[in-house]
Amino acid sequence: MERDIQFRFRTIQVAANLTGVVICVTYFVFFDDIRPVVVDSSHYFFAAVLTTLLVFIFGTTLNYSLQKPVLRYVVLRAAGHAPSPETTLKVQRRLLNVPIIAGVVGMLSWSLAAFFIPLVLHWLPSTSAPEEKLLSFLWMFTGIILSGVVTSVLTFFGQEISVRRLHAAFFPQGGVADMSGVFRVSLRSRVLLFFFLGGLLPMMDMAFLVYNKARMALSLNPQVFLEELLALLIYILVVEGVLTLVLAHYLTRSIVEPVQRLQKAMNSVAGGNLSTRAQLNDNNELGHLGDHFNRMTAGLQERYELQRTIGLAREVQQTLLPQQLPRCSGLEIAGKSIYCDATGGDYWDYLIREQEDNGSIDIAIGDVSGHGLPAALFMASVRAGLRQRVALGGDIAKIVTDVNRQFSRDVEGSGNFMTLLYLSVDRSGKCLKWVRAGHDPAMLYDPDKDSFLDLKGEGVALGANEDCLYKSFKHDGLQEGQLILLGTDGIWEARSKTGEMLGKAPVRGLVREQAHRTATEIVDALSALVQDFISPGRLEDDITLVVIKVVAENQNVSLNQTACRNNEKDGK
Repeated sequence: MERDIQFRFRTIQVAANLTGVVICVTYFVFFDDIRPVVVDSSHYFFAAVLTTLLVFIFGTTLNYSLQKPVLRYVVLRAAGHAPSPETTLKVQRRLLNVPIIAGVVGMLSWSLAAFFIPLVLHWLPSTSAPEEKLLSFLWMFTGIILSGVVTSVLTFFGQEISVRRLHAAFFPQGGVADMSGVFRVSLRSRVLLFFFLGGLLPMMDMAFLVYNKARMALSLNPQVFLEELLALLIYILVVEGVLTLVLAHYLTRSIVEPVQRLQKAMNSVAGGNLSTRAQLNDNNELGHLGDHFNRMTAGLQERYELQRTIGLAREVQQTLLPQQLPRCSGLEIAGKSIYCDATGGDYWDYLIREQEDNGSIDIAIGDVSGHGLPAALFMASVRAGLRQRVALGGDIAKIVTDVNRQFSRDVEGSGNFMTLLYLSVDRSGKCLKWVRAGHDPAMLYDPDKDSFLDLKGEGVALGANEDCLYKSFKHDGLQEGQLILLGTDGIWEARSKTGEMLGKAPVRGLVREQAHRTATEIVDALSALVQDFISPGRLEDDITLVVIKVVAENQNVSLNQTACRNNEKDGK
């Protein structure tokens, strides 16, 4: 690999310099002002050989010394050695600087020749006057410098293409454009350089040569003048045309091809392949664009995986909420949870204590601080603990106390908590018992008296105090037609587009209006009330509703009527 790299570098350097020599020699041949100084044709040959030797000896020696660390690094890697990170960084910088260094060294070589050759030719025999001699030397100096500029640009583009092929080996993780301590030629400078060398420089060259030829027309035979003018035009068309095509090719490879590769990568990503990476190891703005594109697609891929994971978490959480409602003689029960994110911390459940034979059914509703995936995890933890503890039996106050003790240990140090309202409906005794753990009180509405009663009671949120002892509270005298509404604060704290909060008054008003309807219809009406209030905005917090309606003893609610409405995602 070392020889291959060295061969590439030297081949490009030789080809570019030979191009410069050809341009320089033809410049000498066509520029008549040089002829009075260089009378013997052997002087042309001498000038061309001297230029070539100076350029090649000086340029090759200096370039090799600058490229030597890169070649040595390749030898170490080929031998199985692992260079230190400092050495690798140094070599990476040197490799990226090879094109600009090669171009600068080439220009220095030609500048040396431009100063040295006219001085040498000054001592050759000539019949020209001193003024003509000085003018000829100036034209010669200009020709060599122009040839050097062309050579340097060709060297830069050629070496850059060669170095770009090595980027995969030296930069396996990319990041070429982010490397510090590196000379870079911007796209704007490249275009301006191409315009100068492919357009402005040929026009300048043409103007100089045509002007010189026209000035010599009076002293030449017309036939000779026409022949030389034709040769000049052929020279301009061939040499300058080839130079323009070569520069256009280099410009295309350095700008258009990376853009095409980026477009191909973008089409692949648009087709759903988020693992696509743009292979743009360019040491310019396109390289930065490629790196940003790769970081963007990597971020999209991570986001897609995250969304997929959250989607699975949502499906799992939905299975934790009631999929069916119990058949309860004398009660209609309906519930719904709407999350502002894919997952949430609101929770509701019904629990039947098999140890109790008094015809009671328990309803729990809770709200974890925050929302999203973390809240969903805490919600699942409380649900599991609550169900397990209910299965052991006992007083509802004792149940909530034991659940709080375990949950407090789970959230210790995290700052999280969960409000909970645990309600037990005794159908045979027509009474309610409940435990409040920092949750909003349930509302009991009596349509006969048109009155609302808040089921208040003491109790802090779960997770706030591990040693908290909760108390149960009781209400007697449930009557047919009465409604019990349990909800989370996302309902009355919902905000309109003007920032106004919904509050509890509209909720009570709607319950009053819809009291004659079924529990399911009341839940749907309350959900619509919240959605209409926040429209066209979106929910900022999860909302959960549970409505219990006392009905005639043998009046049941079919499970299948409400199972599909229990748990809905916001906007779905």
